[in-house]
Amino acid sequence: MSMKKYDLSFLKDYFNDDQASIEMILRMYLDETPKEISAIETSLLNEDISGAKAATHKLKANVAMLGLHDSTSFIDNIHLLEPSDSVPEDVRFQFLIFKQEVLSALEEIKADFFQAPLP
Repeated sequence: MSMKKYDLSFLKDYFNDDQASIEMILRMYLDETPKEISAIETSLLNEDISGAKAATHKLKANVAMLGLHDSTSFIDNIHLLEPSDSVPEDVRFQFLIFKQEVLSALEEIKADFFQAPLP
């Protein structure tokens, strides 16, 4: 069995393992998280550090609640930048990895919770 890209321990604990509540939150995250990823990406392309930090901050709670991994520490590193900074190449690269990790985990959640298994 392969390791999941997400860990719902926090949500299960928070909602007392109430599947309906957990699925409601998961649907919200599946809807909102890609929008935040896109907002971060647009901000980085436009050298808008403030916008990237704001969108990353909104996404931080989603990532934590879903037990997603930020293997590059993108979230920590983006918050170290000043609004007047240009976006360093390593942070751009970290974002690409972070984006792939998050979107991949969301696809896994979607498959695990919201797509009926084939007979």
